[in-house]
Amino acid sequence: MVRTFGRMTDRDDMRAGASESGRSGFGERGTTDRMRIGVGLPAAVPGTDMTTLGQWAADSQRAGFDAVGVIDRLVYDNLEPLTALAAAAARTSRVEL
Repeated sequence: MVRTFGRMTDRDDMRAGASESGRSGFGERGTTDRMRIGVGLPAAVPGTDMTTLGQWAADSQRAGFDAVGVIDRLVYDNLEPLTALAAAAARTSRVEL
């Protein structure tokens, strides 16, 4: 069994393109599969602080997005990614990080 976005599926079914229900899930009517969309938080934007990141995360959850994420830049200054995600976690309850 393989965990994919919160549901367990058999690896052979995944290779065949079928979901647990036996349907392929690729745009068929009546399927419950849906596209999951996330937002990139502005952790790498100069001048951004943790309060702004928390507000972005809260607004993203309120708008119905499924996830929030950050990028890490090694050459330029930016907020540390795990700390930025902690700020997002403090202001959200449903979105994935």
